[in-house]
Amino acid sequence: ALAYCTLLHSTTDLTDAVTLPLKKSIVDLVISQKPPDEASSENSAVRRMENLRKALENFVEKERSDTMMRRLLSGIDFSFFARHGRQEFMDRAEEVSQRFFLQQELEAIAGLVIRKIDTKHELHCDRRDCGTACKFVRVTCPNTGCTESMSHTYIKHHDKSCPYKTVLCECGDVFPLHEQPHHLSSVCPFREVKCPFEGMGCSKIIQACDIERHVSKDVASHLLLAVDRMTEYESAIRSLNSKVSKLETENEALTKALASSKEVSEKDIKQVLADLNKANQHVYKFEASHKKELRQIQNDLKELKKKPKQ
Repeated sequence: ALAYCTLLHSTTDLTDAVTLPLKKSIVDLVISQKPPDEASSENSAVRRMENLRKALENFVEKERSDTMMRRLLSGIDFSFFARHGRQEFMDRAEEVSQRFFLQQELEAIAGLVIRKIDTKHELHCDRRDCGTACKFVRVTCPNTGCTESMSHTYIKHHDKSCPYKTVLCECGDVFPLHEQPHHLSSVCPFREVKCPFEGMGCSKIIQACDIERHVSKDVASHLLLAVDRMTEYESAIRSLNSKVSKLETENEALTKALASSKEVSEKDIKQVLADLNKANQHVYKFEASHKKELRQIQNDLKELKKKPKQ
């Protein structure tokens, strides 16, 4: 629960400021379990453990709700119930156990909870140091790679789903249970696969070990499928060639039209420039003529001023 809650706050950083308050809240929730009421139907230790599990799930759900906006930025995309097998969760759980929940502390809290919940000794022994014969003696899972420890009475139940339990496939291969999905989907010779000629139209589903035999046995049918597909390709190519030819013709016509339009435009521009040049010449002549007349008038005025007054 603690590892998942810290992921809700950040998928990259595990800080004391976030983790320690969460740890305190979870520990308080766990150790605050009230002694069982003898008259209650909830008196069973198993039932009370189930209630504790639900309380932890409710705590996580509340934290998930409270961090909704932060989670949109953090990128966590799986629920508490889907945490198992997620690499982000496994890495965070390992980091939390190393920094915030040491093994001794975990065992002390677990022992306290069991003693408070299991007053009738349904889940733990009522004697001290009763030895290895006790069904509640703590043992470690014998499967190579698994570090889980539990009461001896639960070892068989754990073994049914232990990720490191050795599994024997019908193909004769042996591997840990957690590798079974990969084996069945990518390795097992008895897995069902599609025919290599599926793209040609063969829809048969066969076992991986029978692919070579299937291909050899159905050579004729595969060749017919290949011929049919090649015929389809040839038809498609002819259709494409026809479309390409049509597009080339249209492109040629457009190119000619554009060139013709360009020639017309160039002629129009030349005509406008010629007209503009003529207009400029007229303006220059007009200005020159008026300047000449202006000078004549100015000279006439000077001559008039020189004449004596009558």
